[in-house]
Amino acid sequence: MPLSTLHEKYGTIVRIGPNVLSFNDPNAIKDIYNKRFVKSEFYSVAASVNKGVAVKTLFLQTDEYGNTYLVLNIGSDRHCTCPGLSVLEKPILLWLSKHGWYDQTSPTIPFALRHLGSRLKAANEEKNIDTREGPEDLLTKFLTKFLKAKQANPEIINERTVLGLSLSTVSAGGDTTAITLSALFYYLLKFPASFCKLQEELNNHLPNNPADSFKHIIGWGEAQKLPYLDACIKETFRIHPALSVLLELGCEAWAVHRNRAVFGEDIEAFRPERWLEEDDDKVALRNRTLFHFGAGSHTCLGKNINFLEMFKLVPSFLKTFEIHPDHSRQILVRCCGLTKLRSLDYTRRAREDMDDLE
Repeated sequence: MPLSTLHEKYGTIVRIGPNVLSFNDPNAIKDIYNKRFVKSEFYSVAASVNKGVAVKTLFLQTDEYGNTYLVLNIGSDRHCTCPGLSVLEKPILLWLSKHGWYDQTSPTIPFALRHLGSRLKAANEEKNIDTREGPEDLLTKFLTKFLKAKQANPEIINERTVLGLSLSTVSAGGDTTAITLSALFYYLLKFPASFCKLQEELNNHLPNNPADSFKHIIGWGEAQKLPYLDACIKETFRIHPALSVLLELGCEAWAVHRNRAVFGEDIEAFRPERWLEEDDDKVALRNRTLFHFGAGSHTCLGKNINFLEMFKLVPSFLKTFEIHPDHSRQILVRCCGLTKLRSLDYTRRAREDMDDLE
């Protein structure tokens, strides 16, 4: 049974296990996440694994000082879930993997190691971490920062720490941003009245895009002047959070975002207008209750990057292409921590192809 249903039946606090409490009261967000509680051992089973040894990423860092030091102006709060993996299985598989009897290596480890190897060699052998061939891509820039920190503070940062930071960079926000974008286009296609309002706002306030390419990417400043776009994005955060994870004591976004006292009776409807109502106090409460990125000291470190991607990509895409839903397959939501949309199909064509029909 969904947590939101349990909260409707039993109230704002639901005990779903011997030591697990779920809250959907907005006041609980402030009380729980603005306090400096220490992370529990819950996070240990979500670790990436290399040769039978857990690799700690920023998400798994339970020490507050360590987290503060290791952020280095970047980071990730992505939850790497392990479907069906119990607390008992994890140490057994780790032990087997450490002795070469079972391959427990996480999929992102080989990718990170391939890119990390040459940079570590340059750092260890030549003592020059700026030595490189060809242009420096974004991942290389991050690795350079990590390796400089390793050279400056070898007592805190070793090669395994660098690997963990690299994994944070590789996996940070990719799935969650993709899920949110997919959900946004799904709900726009499912609720055509909202889609038409957004398209009208884009047409009235933004220049026309050439249909052959993204020659004009909508800038952050332009996108911030589009209130209905902002409302659509917030409504997507509300109705389809990319993560569904409950810790031992805390709030779960899907349950919090379906609090009728905060968001209204039509909680299952995609209605961006709820973010544009004239009651400023009510809208302010909804903004405070929006839990898509967590809250307080547990806020996702990639929150601002996600906002930047959403506000630039959505209007740029919709000014360039016209999209239509494909109803041949039923949409499914697969939840294993990440709430992925399955069988989401649509057709698109360049908007200039429609000029003769207008």
